[in-house]
Amino acid sequence: RLKKMEWDNVSVPSPQARRREDEKRLQDLHFCCRVANLREVKTFAIHFPHLFSVPDRAGNTALHYAAMSREPDFLAFVINFFRDPQNFQKLHVSYNNEELLRQDGLQLQEGRGEFPTVTVACVAPESLAETAGLVFGDELLLVAGERTQRDATQEIRVNLPTMSDIVNVLRGAPLDQKKRAFPLTLTFGRPAHASILAQDNWGLVDEMVGMDKNMRKIRRMLLRERQTLAKATKGQLRPRNEANVERQATMGETHGPHRDLSPERCPWISKIPCQTCQSFQTAPAPPSCLCLRRRSTARWH
Repeated sequence: RLKKMEWDNVSVPSPQARRREDEKRLQDLHFCCRVANLREVKTFAIHFPHLFSVPDRAGNTALHYAAMSREPDFLAFVINFFRDPQNFQKLHVSYNNEELLRQDGLQLQEGRGEFPTVTVACVAPESLAETAGLVFGDELLLVAGERTQRDATQEIRVNLPTMSDIVNVLRGAPLDQKKRAFPLTLTFGRPAHASILAQDNWGLVDEMVGMDKNMRKIRRMLLRERQTLAKATKGQLRPRNEANVERQATMGETHGPHRDLSPERCPWISKIPCQTCQSFQTAPAPPSCLCLRRRSTARWH
């Protein structure tokens, strides 16, 4: 079992929670995705969900390796993991006062139904919302603020505004005096694989399409998911080119311009199943093995 201290430091799905020891776990996760080990990947999804969005030295994430497994059902599980709101990529924007909230140019829209969602309708250029990375379609997940307001003589306890209150304030309605919990932080979320699918390093999947019908099905699944996410954001989402930079800062790695993908440096890349006993042996990658070098293709754009 994980120790309490290790759980507190590692399991929280935020960039600040990543530690250098996650490097070994990241290798294990990518290897399990490469061989479609559903049982182990489910364990990672419970205890270390933040690792699914972390790229390796070649820029590949768990989604890339799941596609390389040539198992459509396994890839469907990984895609459904990214669709879960609990695993969304989180974005935060803070406002110190009500006037700043109104003048930022952020527009929200509230859906219909029993449990309506609040999503971004418009983001003004050069605003705090744009600086935080918000785009059309991002979902408002949480409203947090200072619930104790102080004046010259006393402390006043206030309530947090609801999501509907935020929508109405941005439309010009006044905010109840008892709900002015400023500074206010709005937390938005979007599927983390939206920016992963927007990257240009999926050329290897195109090259594998001729192998069998499973790869053709996998490519159709990825293209359909990419088109759905692009439609949800009106094409405003861009690939996260800083993914490796973020990983370097949060996991303590240093990567030069020439990535070392040798078996000694990345042993999980060249592990292949023995044809007799099906156990995995570390061996030099044969010519037909999937090389994980980063490639680009225009067919994804």
